[in-house]
Amino acid sequence: MSAQINNGKVLVIGGKNLVLMYKMIGCEGIEERNPDNIAQIIETYAKRQDISVILVEKELGELISSDIENIRKKTGKIIFYLPSPSSAMEPMDIRKMVMRALGL
Repeated sequence: MSAQINNGKVLVIGGKNLVLMYKMIGCEGIEERNPDNIAQIIETYAKRQDISVILVEKELGELISSDIENIRKKTGKIIFYLPSPSSAMEPMDIRKMVMRALGL
């Protein structure tokens, strides 16, 4: 069983610990630490109709933020950054992220 949002799956991309945590609650997960590979993975999964949300480990996603923004614009997929389990927590503006994901 996968976590569902609007009848679609949630995909998590990042390091082993982050992916494992989200797999335990039903998300799909891909362990990857190479930013070049992550951009290609996001591009591939963003084209799938069964994937609604893609969550990327923040430290990795920030390295390819322009690629991620282009994929967002092309596909309309919701792509968020997740802090890694070992990173310090920072406040997030969820409204701003949702508006950006919607292209507003």
